[in-house]
Amino acid sequence: MKNWRLFEDSCVEYLNRTYGNYTTKFVGTGKSNSTNSDIRVIKDDETLFNIEAKMANSQSGQFVLIDDGNKFIFSDRNKSQANKFTKIILHYINTYYNTFKSVSSKSIPIDLDTSIFAEWIKDYYKSKDVSFIITSHSDEDFIVFPIEKLEIYFDILANFRIKTSGSSDVPYKYHSEVKELFEQNFSECSIVSEEKKSYLTTNYHLPNKTKLIGKKYRFQFNKDGNRYLIRKLSNTRNANVIFSISLKLNQNSDDILLFKKEIE
Repeated sequence: MKNWRLFEDSCVEYLNRTYGNYTTKFVGTGKSNSTNSDIRVIKDDETLFNIEAKMANSQSGQFVLIDDGNKFIFSDRNKSQANKFTKIILHYINTYYNTFKSVSSKSIPIDLDTSIFAEWIKDYYKSKDVSFIITSHSDEDFIVFPIEKLEIYFDILANFRIKTSGSSDVPYKYHSEVKELFEQNFSECSIVSEEKKSYLTTNYHLPNKTKLIGKKYRFQFNKDGNRYLIRKLSNTRNANVIFSISLKLNQNSDDILLFKKEIE
């Protein structure tokens, strides 16, 4: 399980242990779906608001840009909606279009006032009905604060980076190619389909997220118990604006009092 999954689970456990009771409970809802908030606050079987769980150093949203030849535009494949802060960031990038166009895989910072990044992040989470953030310096030191105070608790950066657009399930027609690739490079294996997913089993110990280059696509092997989930990697490379946060402040007691009041 990824560290962020463990962190979300520990946040839910902490909230229920510390603030939960027979009428109020905290339910993990985010998991790997970035369109959902991480934790739902439920009182008397009704949702009060959502909480976002963020590790002390983590990514905090992103959006994709498309290069149309003389400027970057906001991709219609984004899960988030463009807002006035997106437009400010995009205007800056297009002002220095030639600089950003020359970026390969290495990220470069976007040199704007960090308050713009903070407002973009807050707008993004508010669209998911998030009212509070939970974070932590350690497993025993949780911090809860209203989303409006994001830039008080975190240092915030935004970077421009070119990256591939993601991965997808591997159709059955690629099984023979993947099997041949794997056995040429490593050892004997077998591949099975379970619904839309494809899994490889082998006695060979393969490092997690190993990649192999096929005829048209790259394939990645993600460790899943005693087997590997096979993912087909996209060949599409897009520009991304990626927001990152780093915790800088301890818990303010007034913010905990506000949180308790909101769940009463």
